[in-house]
Amino acid sequence: MKIPYTRAAFAFVVSPDYALNRNRLLSHDAEDISGWFDADILTVYEGWAAALQVRRGGGATEPTKRKRSEREIRALNLTLASWLRQQGFAGIETATVAAVDWLGQAGFSEDVVLHGEDIDRFLGAPATAKIAALSDVLRHELDHQMNALLRPMAATFDHNRGMRQAVMDRPFADVAEARGAMRFRPQRDAQVQQPVESEAARRVRAGGRQFGL
Repeated sequence: MKIPYTRAAFAFVVSPDYALNRNRLLSHDAEDISGWFDADILTVYEGWAAALQVRRGGGATEPTKRKRSEREIRALNLTLASWLRQQGFAGIETATVAAVDWLGQAGFSEDVVLHGEDIDRFLGAPATAKIAALSDVLRHELDHQMNALLRPMAATFDHNRGMRQAVMDRPFADVAEARGAMRFRPQRDAQVQQPVESEAARRVRAGGRQFGL
């Protein structure tokens, strides 16, 4: 689900004051929304809540994208409790926002990351199996879409391969004869222009014969 974070929180987390007071909580202002955090897991339990965004983490996240994500997480961490209270969860006092680095190679800062093997302990519930099932569904859907995209290309390759095989199956002499016919086919109506000898040239040649040349 998409959870909003405010401009005030987004600006505060890059200010000098944030380093001195990371636990400061800000009020959510519906008129001051800066962006939306895509939460894959939102849990609420006895005055505490958590919003988690699951990343596969098979490789390092591009630096610009990673910094943006970390800033969003820190900003929402300041206002999530207030936003939830405005949604009717009156008992929420504290909240945690984090990125789940499923395979452990995404490269997020330690203050905003939760590694895959720690999820169940963090939530106090077996969430790992649900995330694995979600990953299987997404992988299946990706495979289906890739097959649909590549099938026309594969059909073209199979057609070309069949044509090449048909040529290869013919006797070598037939293929060679066909290639030779195409390569050495005479040109039709070819006209060869003979050089035109001038009158002066004929007199010179006649004089040469007279003197035995």
